[in-house]
Amino acid sequence: MKLAIHTDILSKRWRDLWKLNPVLDFRCYPFLYTEPLDYQCCPSPTIEPIVDYSFIDRCLSLHKSSTIRKLTVIALVDRYPIPNPDIENWVNFAIAKHVRFIEFYWQGNDMSLFFFKLPNSFFFVNTEWLEQLVLSRVDFCPPTKLDCEFRGSVSLKKLTLFYSYLTDQALEAIVSKCSALESLALHFCQGLYMVKVSSMTLKEFVLYQVNGGREFSIEVDAPNLVTLKTWACVNMLCILNPCRHLEVTLFDWCITRLEKSNARTLLGQLAEIEVLAASEWIIEFVIEEYYLNGDRCTLFKNLKEFYILASPMKEEYNVVMFLAFLEDCPVLQKIQIDFRRSCWDGIHKKLPTYRDAKYPSVFSNEAGDDCKDLDTYFLKLEGGERLPQVGLLHRVKTIELLYFSGYKCQMELVKCLLEKAVSLETLSLVFDDPEQYFEEECWLRNGHVPFNERELIREQVSLFTRVSPHAQIMIN
Repeated sequence: MKLAIHTDILSKRWRDLWKLNPVLDFRCYPFLYTEPLDYQCCPSPTIEPIVDYSFIDRCLSLHKSSTIRKLTVIALVDRYPIPNPDIENWVNFAIAKHVRFIEFYWQGNDMSLFFFKLPNSFFFVNTEWLEQLVLSRVDFCPPTKLDCEFRGSVSLKKLTLFYSYLTDQALEAIVSKCSALESLALHFCQGLYMVKVSSMTLKEFVLYQVNGGREFSIEVDAPNLVTLKTWACVNMLCILNPCRHLEVTLFDWCITRLEKSNARTLLGQLAEIEVLAASEWIIEFVIEEYYLNGDRCTLFKNLKEFYILASPMKEEYNVVMFLAFLEDCPVLQKIQIDFRRSCWDGIHKKLPTYRDAKYPSVFSNEAGDDCKDLDTYFLKLEGGERLPQVGLLHRVKTIELLYFSGYKCQMELVKCLLEKAVSLETLSLVFDDPEQYFEEECWLRNGHVPFNERELIREQVSLFTRVSPHAQIMIN
C-alpha cells in the first residue's frame, strides 16, 4: 500500500489505480524486535509503528473493484489496551467483495488469553466464494443463542487458526459444513478437549497442542488424509482408517513423558505408512519395547522415508540401536537426520569436536570427561543387556544430515552409515547457515562451523570406507 502511495505522488493519472488492485495487503513489520513498541512513535528508524486501523478502514471504503482475490492484515500488538480493529467492517467488506483469501493475523507477547470477536455475519452469511482463511487470536465459535444456523463455506479448502479459541462443537460444525475442506491447521488453540475430525475431503491436518496436563483426546477419521503433523499429541492421538500413503510427523517429548500404551497403539495404527517424521521419542520407544527385550522391531515394513529430529548419540549402544531400527525397516530408501537440537545452549560446549580432539573414537575413553555431563534423552543400558546385531542397509539410497557440526558422535555415525548402506547413492552433510536465522533462533548459531573447519571435516569424511561403490558425499 505504501508503494501505491509513492506511485501516486509521481503521477496524478495513477492516483486512483490502487482502488482497483485485486490484492489488499496491510502489515506491520517486523514481528521480532528487541525494544518495546509504543503506539505513538517509532523506537528506532528500522521499526514501523503499530498499524493504524483507521487507515485500513479508509482504504477499504475507497476501494472500487467489484471482486478481490486476497485481503491481508498482519499487525504487531504488544501493549494493553489492545487497539480495537473494526473486524466487522472488514468482514462485511470481504463478503461484499467476494474475497477468496482472508488473512487476519495479530502477533504479540501479551495476548495469550485475548481473542478478537468475529461478527455474526461471518458465520451466518453465505460465503461460498471463500477458499482460504488464516486467522489468529480470534474467537472462532459460532454464536449458539441465535436462531440462525452456521452456514460454513462450500468452497473453503484451507483453514488455519493460530492461538485462537475453538470448542469441540465448533470444530465439528466447521468440518461438517465446509464440505470442500482439504487443509485444517490448528496451532496452539484454546478450548479443545475431545477433538473429532471426520472428513472424506481432508488431505492435510496439522495440530500443535500444549494441553497443560488436562484431559485431551484427538480422533482423526479421514481416509483420504495425505499429511498429518502433530506436536505434543502422541499421548492422545487416535487415527482411524489411515491411508498407506499418509505422511506422518509426530514431534513430542521424550519417552519418559509419554504413555507407552498410547504410543504402542498409535504406532500400530501407522504400521503401513511409507513416510514418517518424528523426534527421538520413537527410537527410545522401540529400544524399550523391542531391543532391550531381545526382539526386533517389525512394525514399519513399508516405511520408505524416515526423518528424525535427534540429539547427539554419544554412546555406542545409541548408534547401534538406531542402526538396528533402520535395518528393521526393510524397504527404507531415504533417511534424514536433523541435529538442530544439538545447537541448543550447552550441548555444543560439552561435546568435543573432531577439530579439538583429532577425531578420537566416540566409543573409546579418549573423549575423557567432556561428554559425561551431557544430557541426552537416549536410554542407557543396564547390566546384562545386549546390543542387537546390526546388518546392512540394503535399500537406502539417500542420507541427509542437517545442522551437521562435525562432532565426534556425528562423525562416527557418518562412518557407520557409509559402512552399512550398500546401495547408497548420496550422503549429504548440510551445515547451518546463520544468516537465515531470526532473532529468536539465535541459539542455532551455537552450532556454526567456520568454512575452514568444514574443509577439515570434508577431508576426514572422504577417508571413510564406503561399502557402496556408487556413494557420493556432498557437503554444503
